[in-house]
Order: sequence, then structure tokens, then C-alpha cells
Amino acid sequence: MLDKSPTQRLIGSFLKGAAIVLPIVLSFYLIIAASRWIDGLVGLQTPGLGLLVVVVGMTLVGAFTSHRLGHKIVSWFQELLNRIPILKMLHGAISDVFAAVVGNKTNFNQPVLVSLGIDKSVKLLGFMSEMAVGLEDMEEHVSVYLPQSFNIAGNLLLVPKSQVTLVDMDPGKFMTLILSGGIVRNSEDNQQ
Repeated sequence: MLDKSPTQRLIGSFLKGAAIVLPIVLSFYLIIAASRWIDGLVGLQTPGLGLLVVVVGMTLVGAFTSHRLGHKIVSWFQELLNRIPILKMLHGAISDVFAAVVGNKTNFNQPVLVSLGIDKSVKLLGFMSEMAVGLEDMEEHVSVYLPQSFNIAGNLLLVPKSQVTLVDMDPGKFMTLILSGGIVRNSEDNQQ
């Protein structure tokens, strides 16, 4: 095997450095940009205070709703929102998505492979969201959510059960694998 030229080694070192530094810088940039946006939205002059206020506020609401009185107040407020036609649609959809992804009753907890093609050699990575879809003439199908790589979107397919293979993998790691386009591996693998 031929040795790399000094220029190739220099370019390789630059790319390795960029692969380490850019994600860190971009992460900090996004945190700072979000913090400044929230500060401006809330009207605070101290950098980062708006983000802190939002995080503390959400934590307090979560703690408050863990108690019986807080749960009753939130339930009453949600019922009120559900009486207003447009808000009912928006609030319901947003609540369902958050409950499915981060709630206690997450629906995306079973990673699966979906086989496609005549020979079933093409595989899609997804999550079985429900065992039964409840649609007429679809008893032999399951709901499979297919997140898109490098995007916060996805598709929901109704797939014959025979074309779905359960995957024994942590759902969070599986989602990271999909959203990263397969370039992010298990953190233990990256440390070796």
C-alpha cells in the first residue's frame, strides 16, 4: 500500500479535526441561538436567562401536574381547549405527538425492519406504533412509523405483519441510528 503524501495527510488531519470540532461548535451555536431567541421573546436582557426560565417553568409545570390538584387543573384546561374547534385540532395533534415520543405511554417502542421488493431484500428501519390499526380490511396489517434521516419527519405505513421483523435494540439508539442516516453508532462503539 502506498504511503500518503504530506498533502493528503494534512487534508486527512484537517477533516478529522473538523469532524470533532464542528459538531461541538454547532451544538453550542444552536444552544446560544435558541437562548438568544428565547431571551428576545421573553424580553430579558441577561443572556441565557430566558432559556433558564423556560426550562425551570416546564419542570415546575411537570412537578405540579404530578400532584392530584395540578392534574385536575391541567385536565380542566385541556378540556377547555378541546371545546374550541381549531385549537382542539392543533392541541390534540401536538399532544398526541409529544405523548407518543416522550410520554409515559410511548407508542414508538418497538424497532422493526420492513421488507420490501419481490425478493424482500430491501429493508426499511422503523417503529411499530400499534399492533392493530383499527381499519376495515386491514386486520393483518400493523402501523409502522418510518422516521426520515437528517429530518424531523416520517411516514406511517400499513404493512402486512409477514413483512415486519422485530429488532432487539434500544428504541432511543435505533431512532438515533435512523435520524443520523446510519452514521451515528452506539456510543460504546465510538469509544473503542
